[in-house]
Amino acid sequence: MGRVSFLRSIRGVCWWLLSAGVCFGQQPDGRIQGRVLDPSGAAVAGAAVTVEQVDTGASRAALTGLDGLYAVPVLASGQYTVDVEQQGFQAARSEPITLGIGDRAQVDFQLELATAQGSVAVSASVSAVATADAAIGSVIPNRFITNLPLNGRNFLQLLLLVPGASPAPTGSPGSERGRFSFQSNGAREATNTFVYDGVYSMNPVMNSFSFTPSVDAVEEFRIQTSNSEATVGRNAGGQVSVATKRGTNEWHGTVFEFLRNDRFDARNFFSHPQDPVPALRRNQFGASVGGPIAKNRLFLFGNYEGLRETRATTRTTNVPTALERQGDFSASAGPAPIDFLARQPYPNGRLPFLHPVGQGVASLYPSPNRSSVGQNFVAAPEGADRTEKAHARVDDQVAGIHSAFRYSFADSDRREPYAAQQFSSVPGYGNDLDERGHYLMVASTLARGPVFVWENRIGLNRFTNRTVHQNSGTNLNSQIGLPDFATRDIDRGLSFFQVTGFSSLGGEFNNPQVTDMDTFQYSSTLSESRGRHLRQYGGEVRTVRQDGFRNVLARGSLYFTNQAFTQNALADLLFGLPSYTLAARSDNEQAVRAQAVNLFATDTWRLAPDLTLSLGLRYEFNRPPLDANDAAAIFDPATAGIVQLGTGGVPRG
Repeated sequence: MGRVSFLRSIRGVCWWLLSAGVCFGQQPDGRIQGRVLDPSGAAVAGAAVTVEQVDTGASRAALTGLDGLYAVPVLASGQYTVDVEQQGFQAARSEPITLGIGDRAQVDFQLELATAQGSVAVSASVSAVATADAAIGSVIPNRFITNLPLNGRNFLQLLLLVPGASPAPTGSPGSERGRFSFQSNGAREATNTFVYDGVYSMNPVMNSFSFTPSVDAVEEFRIQTSNSEATVGRNAGGQVSVATKRGTNEWHGTVFEFLRNDRFDARNFFSHPQDPVPALRRNQFGASVGGPIAKNRLFLFGNYEGLRETRATTRTTNVPTALERQGDFSASAGPAPIDFLARQPYPNGRLPFLHPVGQGVASLYPSPNRSSVGQNFVAAPEGADRTEKAHARVDDQVAGIHSAFRYSFADSDRREPYAAQQFSSVPGYGNDLDERGHYLMVASTLARGPVFVWENRIGLNRFTNRTVHQNSGTNLNSQIGLPDFATRDIDRGLSFFQVTGFSSLGGEFNNPQVTDMDTFQYSSTLSESRGRHLRQYGGEVRTVRQDGFRNVLARGSLYFTNQAFTQNALADLLFGLPSYTLAARSDNEQAVRAQAVNLFATDTWRLAPDLTLSLGLRYEFNRPPLDANDAAAIFDPATAGIVQLGTGGVPRG
């Protein structure tokens, strides 16, 4: 009874969406279209066309128009058969047709006159009709996803197989911390859109994907790289649409584990013979299962994947020698320090005095462990990664209604032994990252007769991210005599020191960052198939709620260069003379709110068997983000002062 009540509740929500009277949004589902002719080549009008999915038994109906044309839109990826019946003719059936996400298949029939036996003729002409689609794109099928090697089992790497797609530049925001990012036809990585099962799955801060399903949960995906139809919007780059797996009339499952261990690794050819093999212990494991709860009606698919990894990260850098820390540069390879008052080198390269804070900062460097000039220190500290992913989907089809419910979950805890490449290259100043996401999709597809199909989707995403520096909460500044600039316990640590010619010290000055992101989406599309025309009307409503803070430069940054006082950055540090300093005080939390309403209308008009006209109109209203507490402020050039948003004639957005 509990299961029945649950399914009735989902169906009730879907019926409520259908009765709301609003049309929004679109998923690039597939379409089967064609023409039905008699033995003489004349059009057969009013023929009953039935399209049935082989794996689930779901069927959709259509009627041919006066010109014998039919179209069945809004079809999920999978295998289909097409049946045609008309009085006075033999019933006809096509061979199974494989339809990918967003594919268009042309299935034409030439019926034979009825006989006394009334046999069924398996006769049809099947062809792909990519030429009938104005958008330029490619489908990555399931056999590519399951058979091609993927480093880290991230299926999005296969986007690089598509013409026009290229990796993002090294060090770009979207490609840090093991993420994958790409550019489409030269557009920036932040202009791509990621849609899973018809709902957005994006991190609005990075404008990148917020959740990557397990490879075992992905059926296939499609990317449109140019000239996207009016049903697709938001961004002008690549439009990535992912279809997750659903249950079928047969039970299937997988179990896997991938193991990597440094015990099986060879030594790097360029490593010193005495250097140990860097630690690497990686276990990636999981399982999936899918099948019928009630045959031809109710289906289930579930998936779990876990990752446990310990990995050493090796960096080589330069640190001060024991003599240099004492102010003796007589044996240094760098520029000799000069007396910035007399403009003459110090005798024997020795500094006359040392500032206690500068000496304290220099003491934080580890001792050299190599004799290489400019690269006298190498370390391989270990990082750790624990990731969990879970995915469950239920599909219900009854009385012309297909309802779907999907819930996905991801949780990750990661210790980075080093921050980004431009920050410290000595151990002790990495990051701790905690990420968690909940992703919900409820969808309904209602076929009302052979003409109308109504889709509705609700998407709810909640994404939380916490990135803090390794020494968060510890007042390291006080240990070396520096004032503590931080205003919160989470901000405390060591100020960032950049010394030209040596590794920097201190945590990443972009941290700590804490974000709670909620995204709500309601989308719907009404498709109307009449003769030569396939019209679609719809759009979407989307709201974004972001709470959190980003305490950039909360501990302050000090920079020492070779162009300032002594012409030697380390000598300037030992004198306590920074070239310049930066600091910021963040005393307010972000409460960003954004909304968008998008509308569209399209008409795919088959003027002739070899000529299709695609018409589309799209309108987007994206309201500028605002702070719910009006805590944001900007610089006003007219008054040379800071003006709070929402006051003094300055808009809130």
